[in-house]
Amino acid sequence: MKRELAKRDAIDLWEGTRILGCGGGGNPSEGLGLVEHTYGTGRAFQLCSVNDLPADALIVTVGLVGGGVTDDELEQVLPFPRQENAVLRAIESLEEHLGREIEAYMPCEPGAGNSFVPLYAAAVKGAVTVDLDTAGRAKPEITNSTTSIFGVPLTPLAVATDYGDVVLLTEAVDERRVEQICRYIARASGGMCAVARCPIPASEAPSVLISGSLEKSLAAGRAIRDSSDPVGALIRALDASRVFEGIVQDYSRREEGGFMWGEIRIAGENAFAGKAYRIFFKNENLIGWKDGTVDVTAPDLLAMVDASTGEGIYNWTDGSLRVGRSVTLIRAEADPHWLTPRGLELFGPRHFGYDFDYRPYPE
Repeated sequence: MKRELAKRDAIDLWEGTRILGCGGGGNPSEGLGLVEHTYGTGRAFQLCSVNDLPADALIVTVGLVGGGVTDDELEQVLPFPRQENAVLRAIESLEEHLGREIEAYMPCEPGAGNSFVPLYAAAVKGAVTVDLDTAGRAKPEITNSTTSIFGVPLTPLAVATDYGDVVLLTEAVDERRVEQICRYIARASGGMCAVARCPIPASEAPSVLISGSLEKSLAAGRAIRDSSDPVGALIRALDASRVFEGIVQDYSRREEGGFMWGEIRIAGENAFAGKAYRIFFKNENLIGWKDGTVDVTAPDLLAMVDASTGEGIYNWTDGSLRVGRSVTLIRAEADPHWLTPRGLELFGPRHFGYDFDYRPYPE
């Protein structure tokens, strides 16, 4: 059922997407800024199920593509004045190309930045955001999308930058080529660009996309707010498991190729005292090793949360990833779409260069 989210709901949703963001999913401060701006101007987020839409309604994935860039890449765009509303310009360019209005937007992933891009754009444009996405958790690449599993074309797509550039891509060789093109545009634009892509009718969407991630995020955010045991409530809300508890010992990050790469090392405490955990992330947490043995692999969700509050920890810029912080690691099983041979080819550990297979969720 289509419904308007109260501001309290929007903030709970934001908290939940910090968790399903798996350390990435876009900058949380930007997502929270979109919440404050939207509700501060008298608008509200409209969320609906795909079943609430007419069969011929057009749904478009709206989000940001970006990641780490070098100082040299940042300096190249300093002379250009910044413009507002790159997201809206991308949507309007795609509408102009299609010759019709886009009735509904969806996020590419649940994330505390990226989930709020379509919600904000829909509020401004008088559209709705549909509770669908292409991953069920945040992921680093356009390639890691269920549309890639089923061969749904990502084109036509429109890319807009903060500097006034608009690029319309009407055809592409495959999803990997789309990823490269959008990533290069982001790198040439200070590390970020807005993309509206993959127009699909509502009648076709349920079989190739993932439903319910935003409602799941909302439930997760509400769980950690309302419970005296936030982490326990979160685990129940996500049907997840606790895989480790400990203190962040150190971490490394490097910016390369439009992504943020790094590792996090955690010293165990409580039931995990004397043990060690290591996480590899490429924007998002992807692989976890317990005492040197592979423990959790993409595409399963691997989220790091504050051990006391359940707050999701972001890997990049907001200071939530810090040495000495007590954290809990949780795992939840990937959507069944990802556990097919094609799904694991696109989002399993071998896709990221590791010489081992997906580790199934324990019975």
